[in-house]
Amino acid sequence: MINVCNTSSLSYPPSISTQTIIAILNYHWMLIFLCTACLFITFIIVLYFYKQQKHAQSSKVAPANVIITSSASQIDDLNDPISFVQLSLPPPPYTSVFTNISE
Repeated sequence: MINVCNTSSLSYPPSISTQTIIAILNYHWMLIFLCTACLFITFIIVLYFYKQQKHAQSSKVAPANVIITSSASQIDDLNDPISFVQLSLPPPPYTSVFTNISE
């Protein structure tokens, strides 16, 4: 009878012992530290640019009751000032104006 599960023929990868890990850390601690520092700095830079992009995409709309006014004289003959009024929000579309009137 042939045994299919022959354990002696199986090859296992060599295990890493604690002494091997300590030896790697002793000889390569500066390289590991530099790689960790570079990854941390890269993460901070990416996070900084992500927050800037997110902040730039957020809409900055002033409240509807804020009105900016400026005045200029009309013609030299007339001393009455002209007022230019700029609302902080754009006017509503005509369809919504007409529906509000009909209500």
